[in-house]
Amino acid sequence: MRFRALFPLFGCALLLASCTVVKPVACGIVHPIRSIAALFEESSSEPDEVDDAPTFVALVELPFVLPVFYVYKTFVGVIGGLATGLVSDFNVVTGHASWDKSVENVTRPGKTNADR
Repeated sequence: MRFRALFPLFGCALLLASCTVVKPVACGIVHPIRSIAALFEESSSEPDEVDDAPTFVALVELPFVLPVFYVYKTFVGVIGGLATGLVSDFNVVTGHASWDKSVENVTRPGKTNADR
């Protein structure tokens, strides 16, 4: 068997497994950034009576806590993206996929492309 005959088969397999390949990478990059941005977002429902963070927390704890939180959220994004990417690929194969949700949820580790 020639290797040229395997290229279309390899291409089809790559297209079918695109969520499994792309989603963990995208979630590993975007999810920690989105999570850290959510930490520093202001909530309009809370009153503005909160004091600033103490100097000890700002100077000593945050330089250690934020990188650890970033690594943790990257891990959560990659593992969650891999799991939901497999489910999304299964939805494509079985015909239960919504293409609008596929593009919308590629950076969200807890969402699939299920047509519901």
